[in-house]
Amino acid sequence: MAKKKSNKKSSSNKGYGKWNVARRNNSEKDLKKITKKKWPLINSYDLYTLFQYGYKTESLAKTFKVKTSQILNKLRTF
Repeated sequence: MAKKKSNKKSSSNKGYGKWNVARRNNSEKDLKKITKKKWPLINSYDLYTLFQYGYKTESLAKTFKVKTSQILNKLRTF
Protein backbone atom coordinates (compact mmCIF):
# COMPACT_ATOMS: atom_id res chain seq x y z
CA MET A 1 0.00 0.00 0.00
CA ALA A 2 1.17 3.51 -0.79
CA LYS A 3 1.65 5.93 2.05
CA LYS A 4 -0.86 8.76 2.13
CA LYS A 5 0.68 12.20 1.57
CA SER A 6 -0.22 14.91 4.02
CA ASN A 7 -1.79 17.99 2.57
CA LYS A 8 0.21 21.09 3.52
CA LYS A 9 -2.87 23.31 3.41
CA SER A 10 -4.72 21.31 6.04
CA SER A 11 -1.80 21.05 8.43
CA SER A 12 -1.96 22.55 11.90
CA ASN A 13 0.50 25.30 10.91
CA LYS A 14 -1.82 26.82 8.33
CA GLY A 15 -1.89 30.59 8.63
CA TYR A 16 1.56 31.01 10.10
CA GLY A 17 4.69 32.23 8.38
CA LYS A 18 6.44 35.26 7.06
CA TRP A 19 3.53 36.66 5.06
CA ASN A 20 0.97 36.48 7.84
CA VAL A 21 3.28 37.95 10.47
CA ALA A 22 4.47 40.84 8.30
CA ARG A 23 1.00 41.85 7.06
CA ARG A 24 -0.40 45.15 8.29
CA ASN A 25 -3.80 44.97 9.88
CA ASN A 26 -4.49 48.70 10.12
CA SER A 27 -6.56 50.62 7.62
CA GLU A 28 -6.58 54.28 6.66
CA LYS A 29 -9.60 54.71 8.93
CA ASP A 30 -7.53 53.47 11.90
CA LEU A 31 -4.74 55.91 11.06
CA LYS A 32 -7.17 58.82 10.97
CA LYS A 33 -8.52 57.80 14.38
CA ILE A 34 -5.00 57.83 15.79
CA THR A 35 -4.12 61.22 14.34
CA LYS A 36 -7.34 62.77 15.72
CA LYS A 37 -6.59 61.64 19.30
CA LYS A 38 -5.39 64.10 21.91
CA TRP A 39 -1.71 63.80 22.88
CA PRO A 40 -2.28 62.36 26.40
CA LEU A 41 -4.34 59.52 24.89
CA ILE A 42 -1.63 58.47 22.42
CA ASN A 43 0.40 55.43 23.44
CA SER A 44 3.67 54.06 22.09
CA TYR A 45 1.90 51.46 19.93
CA ASP A 46 -0.05 54.21 18.17
CA LEU A 47 3.18 56.06 17.39
CA TYR A 48 4.83 52.85 16.20
CA THR A 49 1.89 52.24 13.85
CA LEU A 50 2.19 55.74 12.41
CA PHE A 51 5.92 55.27 11.87
CA GLN A 52 5.23 52.02 10.01
CA TYR A 53 3.06 53.94 7.57
CA GLY A 54 5.79 56.47 6.84
CA TYR A 55 5.05 59.32 9.21
CA LYS A 56 8.11 61.31 10.30
CA THR A 57 8.85 62.62 13.78
CA GLU A 58 8.64 66.23 12.62
CA SER A 59 5.24 65.75 10.99
CA LEU A 60 3.91 64.03 14.12
CA ALA A 61 5.22 66.90 16.24
CA LYS A 62 3.23 69.35 14.10
CA THR A 63 0.13 67.15 14.12
CA PHE A 64 0.04 66.74 17.90
CA LYS A 65 1.63 70.15 18.66
CA VAL A 66 4.37 68.70 20.87
CA LYS A 67 8.18 68.67 20.85
CA THR A 68 10.06 65.87 19.11
CA SER A 69 11.64 64.91 22.44
CA GLN A 70 8.16 64.23 23.83
CA ILE A 71 7.46 61.86 20.94
CA LEU A 72 10.70 59.99 21.52
CA ASN A 73 10.03 59.74 25.26
CA LYS A 74 6.57 58.35 24.63
CA LEU A 75 8.05 55.72 22.28
CA ARG A 76 10.31 54.52 25.09
CA THR A 77 7.44 53.94 27.50
CA PHE A 78 4.86 51.18 27.37
